[in-house]
Amino acid sequence: MASKSEAKPSDNHPQPTNIFNQQTWSTWGKPMSNREREVLWDDESWWHDHPELSQVDPSDPVLGFPPDARPKSVFGPDERELVRNVLMPPFRWVAQVFGYPRRDRRGTYSVGSGFVIGSRTILTAAHNLWADGQRVSHCLVFPGVDGDRSTPRLGVYSASVTFPHRRYEHAGDDLYDVAVLVLDHALPADLIPPAYGFLRWMTINPDLLQGAVGMVSGYPKDVPRQPPVPNFVQAHQYYDYDELISSRGLVFYKIDTTEGQSGSPLLVKVPTPNGNRLRAVGIHSNGRMDPFPNSAVPITPAIGTFIKTIQDRYEPRLTA
Repeated sequence: MASKSEAKPSDNHPQPTNIFNQQTWSTWGKPMSNREREVLWDDESWWHDHPELSQVDPSDPVLGFPPDARPKSVFGPDERELVRNVLMPPFRWVAQVFGYPRRDRRGTYSVGSGFVIGSRTILTAAHNLWADGQRVSHCLVFPGVDGDRSTPRLGVYSASVTFPHRRYEHAGDDLYDVAVLVLDHALPADLIPPAYGFLRWMTINPDLLQGAVGMVSGYPKDVPRQPPVPNFVQAHQYYDYDELISSRGLVFYKIDTTEGQSGSPLLVKVPTPNGNRLRAVGIHSNGRMDPFPNSAVPITPAIGTFIKTIQDRYEPRLTA
């Protein structure tokens, strides 16, 4: 696999059957021009007109991992970078997610990431809905939090209805480590204006991600490149990127992540007739020991149907 420096765009980067043009890569996390803003979102109808880019009949293999797998992995020097402007897309729609088994929020809890995909729906990893073996009863969602959860710039929202995929809930199948959270109340209209919308996702054949450059941005519990502090959960968003590998139903990468980033979006830029668009194509789910890189659950049509079914019920305007 290429190193992170080698994964950046070059004229020699192989693109045999890949729909992702590496030349579209631009620097993440820095202020964007008006033109760059324009290419980050578009009308979803284009994807409905091009089903050949997302139709796949997944074989759904069950992928086993070694018993010494860790919940987090950093490969070599920690290269995660701080997101300096969380109010810009797509970072404003990446959220820190706390899950509580008890309604009074006492005792154990889980910490992960997620991302806003609609006015009431959040996509995350299913395993974030368990804390020390206990099923979470509700979640608190902090989209675009920037260091201080006591004064969140975009607010804090409760989700009492949560949907882990049944294949994960009943069989522990890593290929379905995905969940949808339904907020108790819709996000305020001023948080989802037409110019910003919400983070768009697309279904895809994971084989098309082979060799693409992807980014994972989320909320690690630790502060990168600093000693860990016991029982401390920081609230800054960090990102990293690298080349993607598709294998046996999952998407692998050596993007640096640690505990707390499960549920983060796997983001790529894809070409459309109107320019390059940023899309979530997977959900970061696991950290592994080398040679098993970190991985994401790709949003296959099977996963997409699961997400769409819930959005049809709670957000009919999104899928009408």
